[in-house]
Amino acid sequence: MAKGKIAKLVLIGDPKKGKIAAVVADFIRFLKGKADVVANLNIADCSEEALERCDFAVVFGGDGSIIAAARFLSASSVPVIGVNLGKLGF
Repeated sequence: MAKGKIAKLVLIGDPKKGKIAAVVADFIRFLKGKADVVANLNIADCSEEALERCDFAVVFGGDGSIIAAARFLSASSVPVIGVNLGKLGF
């Protein structure tokens, strides 16, 4: 990513699980002026179009969600940032 360029992010998380919806909403407010959110969706709804437009994918969830998203996103070569909101954590 070029210096001075604002990062484009895809946010991935299941809003029906625990506190994920609230954490994602707080993160979006934090990002104002720091990064652009290209899409905010569940991993099942992730599209090639969204991935082509982003620099990073930020995954909110437990170990299983982060691993599943990393496996799904590996073909696209999009870097994955995992935010562990689960109980265990590696």
